[in-house]
Amino acid sequence: LADANGNDNITIRADILRAVSLHNLERYQDARNLNFRILQHLESKQETDFNDEMYLVRTRAADNALQMENWADAFQILSEGNLKPEFVPRTQILIWRMSIRARALYSLEREDEAFAEVDSALKLTTDEFENWVTAYLYEIRGQVLLHKNKREGSRDLAHSIALHLANNQDEQARSLSIHFMPSHE
Repeated sequence: LADANGNDNITIRADILRAVSLHNLERYQDARNLNFRILQHLESKQETDFNDEMYLVRTRAADNALQMENWADAFQILSEGNLKPEFVPRTQILIWRMSIRARALYSLEREDEAFAEVDSALKLTTDEFENWVTAYLYEIRGQVLLHKNKREGSRDLAHSIALHLANNQDEQARSLSIHFMPSHE
């Protein structure tokens, strides 16, 4: 109805909510496709009023690709976009975006770039932003440090496990805890 009446803002908001719902239903490809349709529509308007929405929708599309384990696509999605130079994203969204980028880079075996991205993201992180997103940041930093035979990697892995557990990601925490098993060393 809003679309028929020319009320783009309501239509866009409804589509954004639908894309989030599709993601939550693990229909990642459908969510990614809808996020790209939303982006095309927003970018065609060429208005700075939608910078925040475009940034968030692009981040969600990258997360959809990440959930499908399409690392190159997730990385590429985040590399694109034409926001105004004066745009400053919300910190928690920026950290989430950096986490997606770091996870994609790490999965593409670009460890040094992933480590740099994680390091930058963790510098922005405060207690207020410690959640499942930062769990992945500590996980990547821990793994990279352990690959470089740095003992502090174990501390980051332990931190990651605690954050995963606190966010009900038991399987992820369990898979990381193998590092601490006596037979692993």
